[in-house]
Amino acid sequence: MLRHLQDPALARTLQHKFKGRHRNIKPEIFWSQLRRRWAPGFEDILDFGLTSGIYDPDEALERLVFQYIFIPWLQHELDIFTERFSNAKPRYNMHKTLPHGRPNDIFYHPEKFDSRDFSSSLLEVRER
Repeated sequence: MLRHLQDPALARTLQHKFKGRHRNIKPEIFWSQLRRRWAPGFEDILDFGLTSGIYDPDEALERLVFQYIFIPWLQHELDIFTERFSNAKPRYNMHKTLPHGRPNDIFYHPEKFDSRDFSSSLLEVRER
């Protein structure tokens, strides 16, 4: 959506299609919720700048200042959101075979969750 706002060539196009109910995998569901719940506030801020004339995307200097200020700020806000999500423990599900716990704990301490490392070294793969 943010790219849609900045690129007039994308007007009246659809960048992403969300499917209904059980056809979405977890990352798609998460992305859908992020877009619907979190992004509108930032889109409103951008719309205000455009409609009030504070920001003119056709001016090169304004566009550079916008990119210098807005992109790091948005990344910082996304980092805060990610940290909050990754430190929240989801509800227990007895039908789930994957580890239960906070995503950060599972990622940084897999041995505490009886997890095994199935990763393969890229150097080993390249040598074959």
